[in-house]
Order: sequence, then structure tokens, then C-alpha cells
Amino acid sequence: ARVESECAALDAGTFQSPPGNEDHGNLGIKGLLHSDSRGRALLLIGVWFCQTLGFYGFNAWVPTLLAEQGFSIVRTLEQSSAISIGAVPGAWIASKIADRWERKYLIALVAVLVGTFGMIYGLSFNTWVIVTFGFLVALTQQVFAPMLYAYTAECFPTNSRNTGAGLSYGIGRLGNTVGPLVVAFLFTHFGYRSVFAYIAVCWVVVAALIMAFGPRMNARTLT
Repeated sequence: ARVESECAALDAGTFQSPPGNEDHGNLGIKGLLHSDSRGRALLLIGVWFCQTLGFYGFNAWVPTLLAEQGFSIVRTLEQSSAISIGAVPGAWIASKIADRWERKYLIALVAVLVGTFGMIYGLSFNTWVIVTFGFLVALTQQVFAPMLYAYTAECFPTNSRNTGAGLSYGIGRLGNTVGPLVVAFLFTHFGYRSVFAYIAVCWVVVAALIMAFGPRMNARTLT
């Protein structure tokens, strides 16, 4: 009813923002970096950067790494396809838990699970273990992703939300410029398992950053 009355007031040109919700204009990147939200922006840039290294380190390189370990291309593609199915129940699980408990803790917990499942995946050459834990990696990654998207946006006030979320996500994606180089170096010099140890560390760093510096957001009203 409140939303309907506000929409009617907007149509009539008589709507006024409630006290404390006035639009002060978008801060822009410079304004954001000079505001109280600067620390959150730096935190989320770090989180997105590390999750990009972990996420694409696994998804982009697993078929290549499996092929290098002697699995046929056909077999590798079959396993990758079976693994990717985990994304479907993962997104469904995220929809059920994201608003039920504090997202800060859920994000950290799921990041640790992704790293753990990925490490177990990398330590085995048994087909069923690879498919099972690969499936769990895909599942937990898709539990993680929508919660981080929501958490990123709600960490910023209205006048810097788009800028803050876009800046965090955009710079974080630069991890894709260095991630493949890191994976190639580790695989060449330290072997197959070192790549999965590196991916696991990326996810643990995500969890540590969120737990140490991430604000609790579920019980707050956005401004």
C-alpha cells in the first residue's frame, strides 16, 4: 500500500522523500574514494580480485589440466559437463539461504568450502572423486556468487552504490589478466597439485578478508 501511494504521488508530482532519504547525487569514483565508504571499496576490490583468481583459475583451467594429466579430451569434456551441472542447485541453495542468515558469515563459510572441495579435487585422479568434488566446487561457487553480488551493493549508500559496486567488480575482474599467468607458472614449475593449492589459498583469503573487515549488513537499513 505504501509503494502504491508513493507511485501515485510520483505520478501527481507531489511525492516527497522521507526524511533521511534525500538524493544527494551520485558521488562518482573520486567522491567515493574520499568518503567514509573508501575502506569498504578497497575491501571489496580485494575480495573480488581474489575470488576472480580462484573462480576462473578453476573453471578455465580444469579441462586443460586434466588433459595434461593423461585424460582424453572427450573424457575431460564429459567430466567438465557433469561438473558444471552443480551450478543449478547451487543458485537454488543461494536463493534459500542468502536472506536467512548474516551474509558476511555465509560468504566466508562458502568461500572456505569452495577452496576445500577444489583442493580435494586436485589431490585425486579417481574419476568419481573428480566428478563429485568438481560438482561440489561448481555448486558452492554458485552459492557464493549471488551472495557476494548482493553484499557488494548493500555495502555502499545509495549515492555511491552503483559506483562502488561497479568499481569493486570491475577492478576485481582484472584478476583475469594475471590469473592465467600464475596458473601457467605454477603448473610448469611446481606441478598439477600446486595449481589447486593456489586456488584454495585464493578462496581462503576471500574468507579471511570478509571475516576480518566486512561489515554485517543483514540487520541494517540501506541509506
